[in-house]
Amino acid sequence: MYSQEKEHRKDHKNALKKVYRDFFRLCDEWGLFGKEMVAINGSKFKASNSKHNNYSQKKLKRQQKYLDEKIDNYLEELEENDEAEV
Repeated sequence: MYSQEKEHRKDHKNALKKVYRDFFRLCDEWGLFGKEMVAINGSKFKASNSKHNNYSQKKLKRQQKYLDEKIDNYLEELEENDEAEV
């Protein structure tokens, strides 16, 4: 079974990356990631469009690249663990 799993990941690397990416997005949409909640006591605050809260195409592409690298690292770790088991 070990070699079948390894070959499956190797043969379907791009498809697995898409599945992981979609899974992360789904978890985020469902609020499953540990984000902090902020409560405000009714005070009025002026809204601002800071760089931190503004997502441009460039920033989205950079974030996508970061996620792809994280997925690649995860797949590499799986492969390393497979090698260690042999």
